[in-house]
Formats: sequence, structure tokens, C-alpha cells
Amino acid sequence: MAQTTTKEFPLTFAAFGPQSDAPRLEQIPTSSAVLLVDRINAPATFIVLNFITKALKRRRPIWFLSYNHFREHWESLIQKQGIQSSLLQSLFKFQHVLEFEPMTLQSSPSDWLDMLSDLIKQQISELCEPGHEPTPLVIIDDISSLMWSGASLEELIRFSKGFYPIYNELQYSLVAVLHGDLMDDQENQILFNQLVHMSHVILRTSSLGGQGLGELTISRGPLCLDDMHLPVTISANQTTQYRIDDNSVTFYPKGLDRAFI
Repeated sequence: MAQTTTKEFPLTFAAFGPQSDAPRLEQIPTSSAVLLVDRINAPATFIVLNFITKALKRRRPIWFLSYNHFREHWESLIQKQGIQSSLLQSLFKFQHVLEFEPMTLQSSPSDWLDMLSDLIKQQISELCEPGHEPTPLVIIDDISSLMWSGASLEELIRFSKGFYPIYNELQYSLVAVLHGDLMDDQENQILFNQLVHMSHVILRTSSLGGQGLGELTISRGPLCLDDMHLPVTISANQTTQYRIDDNSVTFYPKGLDRAFI
């Protein structure tokens, strides 16, 4: 009987190039971007945690910019995955927006966004030492919150281009989170479309109604047009169901009647 459940994350990557025989890993390739679109009833925390854990196990430096949870929240989750505190202290750099330069009455949303952009570029530059392996992982969680800063759509798009690898010569990987609950809004839809066209892989979560139950859809981004160089194991959309239990996630092929029994 075929196995129908797994605790392995249903997305792996390989080195670019048709002749690569290297084993597939859950490490996002250098200079690649993953756009993660979640919803309030299907948060993608478990996916971000997966990328963080895999990176730290390979001693990959991380810089995390958060608009939501503080460092203590993420440290608790990471340590429950068996990551030692020494690795966290040496490799996991964290910045919460509320601890950044506050917006004042004298500063415009555009000025504040420019300062934040400068911070991101500075942190990425400091991590990207020439010849250093493994290359760093940058996480932006989340871009949607910037819509509330008062910045215009054009400013947000320009801001996003500042940290996307396609517009940067530095060697790093990116995970950018966007909330999908506001997609009915025209500006949010335009922002989403712009981010998609700068991304290699798009991950979407949706709820199946029960607590901890959902679907994960994996799609190629426009930057992955050549199958010979595709760093994803799929050639089209792939949907997997998942169930979150305590500190673990179980994945099921979509369509199994017994999936959540």
C-alpha cells in the first residue's frame, strides 16, 4: 500500500542546471525568492518555521524582519524544533518594525519607508560576505502590514524591489510573506501581481475549516520558466493538505477520503 502521510515538507530544491545530480534539499537556492501568501484562518507560521529550522541546521545565517511577532515568540518555536540556543544567538538576526525608527509627525510614510529600506539593504550587505557559504536567508514577514503605513502603492512596489534578489547583485535567498485576505482590494491585487513576477516559487495556504487543517498550494513563479533549471519538483500547481498538531505538521496528498480521520 502506498504511503499517504508524511512529515516531510512537500517542496524540495536542487542546484540549478540540467546536469545536477545533487540530492534535493529544502534549502531555497541562492538568488531565489519564495512568495508566501497566507490567510488569517490559515497562517503560514509553520512554513516560515520550516525554512528557518532547515537553514539553521545547515548553519545558514538568517535575517528576519517582522511586523507581527517579536523575537521571543520565534525563538520559542525554533527551540521546540531542536535548535540549540547557541545557533540562534550566532546565526539568527531579528528586527521588529516596532523597535525600528518610529514614524513621527515630521516624517512622511515615504521617508519612513526609505529608512526601513536602507536598514534592510544594510543588513543584507553585512550578511553577504564575498565567498561566504552557505549564503544567508532573508525573511520579510509581512509586506501587507506596510499598506497601513500610508505609503502609496508605487512606493511599496519600489520598496519591495529593494530587497528582492532579482534586483540585487548580492548572494542570498528570500522568503516574503503577504496576507491574502485583502486580495479583493485592487491595490493589494496589484501589489500581489508585482511580487509574483519577482518570485521563483509561490506558496499559498487556505483553511479547510477545522483548527489546524488546511491546504498548501505550490506554484512556479514567472522566473522559473525553464524546466531544465526549475528548482521545484513540480511542473504545475501542486496542492497538499496538512494538519498541524502541537509542534509538528503532517502532510497528505489531496483527495484522500481518509486524510483527516
